[in-house]
Amino acid sequence: MTDLRFRLLLCSFVGSGFACEHGGEPDFFVISGDHVDYRYSRGMEPCAGNAFAVNAFALHTALVLGLDRDNEELPRITFSWLTDEDFELWTNDTCVEAKGCSIGTEAYSHIPIHHHEVVHALMPPGAPFLDEGLAVALDPGSGGSLAEIDERDPRPYLVDFVQGDLGLTDEAYGVAGLFVSYLLQVYGAERFHAVYAAIPRKSEFPDWQSAFLQHYDRSADELAEEYLSAKACPKGISPLPRFECSAPEIVPQDGMVVFQRTLDCSDEDVEGGVSLALIDEARPGWGVRVSRSFVIDTPGEYKVVVVTPTTEDGTVGYALLGPCGGCAWLPEPGIAITGNSEGEVMWLDEGQFFVTVSVPETVAQEVSVSISPAP
Repeated sequence: MTDLRFRLLLCSFVGSGFACEHGGEPDFFVISGDHVDYRYSRGMEPCAGNAFAVNAFALHTALVLGLDRDNEELPRITFSWLTDEDFELWTNDTCVEAKGCSIGTEAYSHIPIHHHEVVHALMPPGAPFLDEGLAVALDPGSGGSLAEIDERDPRPYLVDFVQGDLGLTDEAYGVAGLFVSYLLQVYGAERFHAVYAAIPRKSEFPDWQSAFLQHYDRSADELAEEYLSAKACPKGISPLPRFECSAPEIVPQDGMVVFQRTLDCSDEDVEGGVSLALIDEARPGWGVRVSRSFVIDTPGEYKVVVVTPTTEDGTVGYALLGPCGGCAWLPEPGIAITGNSEGEVMWLDEGQFFVTVSVPETVAQEVSVSISPAP
């Protein structure tokens, strides 16, 4: 975990903490990190790891995109977890119905951490297809939905991403995310930056044709066909780094990967939180989650068993397990293993994996994950 120096910006004493209030705007709490100011509305109770995680994700994004974090290539940004009322006060009309949005270097969301919007806040506005495609490609939560995308041809979406029947659909976001993943992993961040800068936000097809020819030495049709024909992952290709895979590594014990601990919202590596403002609406919060990475040295069948608490209404937690390597434009969906079940037997290749454990409540609770060779 990055060594961050956080400070609570002190404005006025409120209850047990401090809050900032500006005339006509919401009041909020601020945790200031090295690269991101994490703000949250009064009534929200974020876990201690949220601010650390958003800062770490900003640094991860800088690494993937080749941004120099010591100069203006990595801007200082703000992420705000807001109540519905504050969200409406702070964002413009185009954001009101959205789960999250970004305006300049400020990202706003209804959820405690919103990686997609953090990417937007870190990058200058670009052509919507590339802009949204990049945010989808780097968002840790996109893997499962991308694996379900059937349509892959980017050409119909390049210009018309926000127009007509094609624009702003889940499929459009998925197509953009997969194509941008291909460009980043195969051709690298430097060329992607050049194309991103060359194509105006309001573009025409000749803009794309010119940028692709100049920086990829291929026409739009040639690049699209090359991408569509890349249906097998080349051996030895460098992976597009996933944020979850930068989590601390579990050291195997006697051939088993075992992760066992008490999850508490006050822990600095635990993400999540609860919104006290929503309890009366039967939306008490988002629970907590924590990620770890591990390495499989011997490919084969493994049994994965997850143990989590059960809430009063019978809800249990789960673990999401996925590979760190491979080709990002050919995503493998993570496998969700329900807590307190008999477990899942699955084939794991040699290489690095991640596991994210999620539980529905923020109170301290015991969880465990064990991964062992199947009998």
